[in-house]
Amino acid sequence: MDWLLGNHRSSSPVGNAGGRLNDFKSDLHDAYRSMNTLERQLWNEAYSTTVHQLGLRPNMQWNRGIMWTCMGACGVVFLVWQFAQKDVTVPGIPAEYQTFRARMRLRDWMISNFTSKTDDIQSGRWWNMVTSAFSHIQPWHLIANLITFKTFSHYLIYSGIPPLRYISLILGSAVAGSLVFTLQQGQLERRDHIKRLGLGLSGVCMGLGVAAAAVVPRAQVAIMGVVPVPLWALVLGYVAFDSYMLDSPASKTGHGAHIGGAAFGGLYFLLMLRGKLPLAKWF
Repeated sequence: MDWLLGNHRSSSPVGNAGGRLNDFKSDLHDAYRSMNTLERQLWNEAYSTTVHQLGLRPNMQWNRGIMWTCMGACGVVFLVWQFAQKDVTVPGIPAEYQTFRARMRLRDWMISNFTSKTDDIQSGRWWNMVTSAFSHIQPWHLIANLITFKTFSHYLIYSGIPPLRYISLILGSAVAGSLVFTLQQGQLERRDHIKRLGLGLSGVCMGLGVAAAAVVPRAQVAIMGVVPVPLWALVLGYVAFDSYMLDSPASKTGHGAHIGGAAFGGLYFLLMLRGKLPLAKWF
């Protein structure tokens, strides 16, 4: 998969980016921090010109493809969950696959292969550490995670992250989130004897969020589209809240997965991204 990284296109131009684009520093910085829609559009256009001059355009196209593929995978898995749980006739699918028994078998298969559980590794279902991250049952859960994933991904993509490292960050955050969730749930199950299932892209979002906050700490996001806050403060607030709620028996959120993803995102930045994304040092 070295071809995704595009070493011959990204390594050399990226290394020279700081000196070649110094003149754009102030204008891009002001536009980036502005919450005005028109200014944000102008910033994107300026960035598009910049990355084209640096030869980073192929990398950004790959990254966008990766981002939309992940989001599309979440959408497909969500639709399968809906088909497995709701008694709705879907045109084009043979009737024998739409019976109650067929739907129950599909539902059981989805639980086995698209949720994170404490016995997954012992049962040999290691792939659940990744597949569970792209699994959503509730529409609001899917929409919230996709919006967050897309937002954090844009910060990293426009900072010049190579496609292979972008993929590694996504998959690593998913695995780390599932592992921490499994360990934490094992302790809770021994305490209250209730088995819980984990699913959702939140752990990946936390990994991307921590990495993005470290790359562009001065970036601002709007809470509920209204209240602007620094990205680092938003991510820090999430981590603090998840840490506080980690052992709460009343919470239905996988806080362990969030913390695992966030920890991986921070570690990945320190080992793989720090000082290697030239555009990030402008902000």
